Amino acid sequence: MASLGPIDLTRRCRRRLGIGLRDHTSLVVTDDALLVVTRRAGTTKLVARFPRDTAVVTHFGTLPLGGDFLVDRVVIEVGDMAIRGDFDGRLHGDAERVVAALGGVAPGR
Repeated sequence: MASLGPIDLTRRCRRRLGIGLRDHTSLVVTDDALLVVTRRAGTTKLVARFPRDTAVVTHFGTLPLGGDFLVDRVVIEVGDMAIRGDFDGRLHGDAERVVAALGGVAPGR
């Protein structure tokens, strides 16, 4: 199992998943699923559950924002939906574990 959070999803992705602006979002990979979980005011909610074998990482990379601050970007395609998000570069190790748990970045994408 691997988890990554908090992750800042794009507006389009948040809208499609029904996630509010104030919700803290995390991605969790279990033995059989990719879960999208939100937390707000002490309440945790499972927003989406996708079969693990349908989740494909199409992009994973680090973007320099200036100075020493880095942001990692990940794109995971699940069916007809793309989960796109940015997260603090200090969580790079967590992100690598999630990407590895999903089989790494798909070749040729």
